[in-house]
Amino acid sequence: SGLGPDGPPGPQAHAISGGLAMLTAFDLDDVADPRVRLHRPRFEAAPPPDPDRDAWSKWEAMLASRDADADGEGAMTLALPSGFATTSSALIALPRHGAGDGRRAVFRFADGHPESISWRAITL
Repeated sequence: SGLGPDGPPGPQAHAISGGLAMLTAFDLDDVADPRVRLHRPRFEAAPPPDPDRDAWSKWEAMLASRDADADGEGAMTLALPSGFATTSSALIALPRHGAGDGRRAVFRFADGHPESISWRAITL
């Protein structure tokens, strides 16, 4: 059931396939989320980041996108009239499990709207 001994579920680990994965408030890669539905094809078409060269600018810019669908939903950076808004963004590169080439995970973080704040590397 995944329930902890005295309450809600604790953290769980799940395998993910290689390549691009998008995580929002929905499940991983869930096209029910307008953000995944609208922007995943854009990320797939863009050149991937190069973590070894610290080259992330294209994807950082895409995370700052306010492009939305016809309903006004789906922007990567949200600032809705209700007050609901993007408060942070993250880009994560994970080495292939068992690759043995010494690569480490890379975690890039924007503590606020990604178009107006500097991204920084988080040491893992």
